[in-house]
Amino acid sequence: MELDFRFLLTLGTALVSVVGAAAIVKQKVLTLTSHLEDIEQRIRNQAHSIDKLNTAAEMQRHRTDILASMSSPDKLKQEHYEVATLIAKVQEHEKELNKLTSKS
Repeated sequence: MELDFRFLLTLGTALVSVVGAAAIVKQKVLTLTSHLEDIEQRIRNQAHSIDKLNTAAEMQRHRTDILASMSSPDKLKQEHYEVATLIAKVQEHEKELNKLTSKS
């Protein structure tokens, strides 16, 4: 089989085309890899921000639950009852103290 100039030129052109295409593909892959890494970093940052916001929201919900339980009608009723009982006992003790001091 004889290789003539035309065949070698066609083969060389095809080889150059393939090498050029491979170089372009390699560059595109590097560019896409760089973009992908940037996107991954942004997603990680967003996830971190979301975690912070979730933590803050959970803390606020917990604080709200505490405040709600502190000012619930049943709890306030119980506290008022206890305060009234203590006031009544103090008044009784004052009367007893006055009786004891007046006898002396």
